[in-house]
Amino acid sequence: MKQELLHKPFWKYTDIMNYAGVSKGKAYEIMKTCKNKYNGSITYEPKYVTCESVMKYFGTSREKELGLYGKEVTV
Repeated sequence: MKQELLHKPFWKYTDIMNYAGVSKGKAYEIMKTCKNKYNGSITYEPKYVTCESVMKYFGTSREKELGLYGKEVTV
């Protein structure tokens, strides 16, 4: 499941909930931080943030996370 999420370029709150095991409220808080602090906004789709911004929030990168699964980044 986490591997599949890491291949998605944009995440909604349910993706954050599933990836991090957080509540809906916390997922929205993370999204707000990602938009404001990590340039995660998507102009044409305000209900989503970039995967990269979420990874920055957690202090990692998509490449590092996929490396834990022994997968190359193919996005």
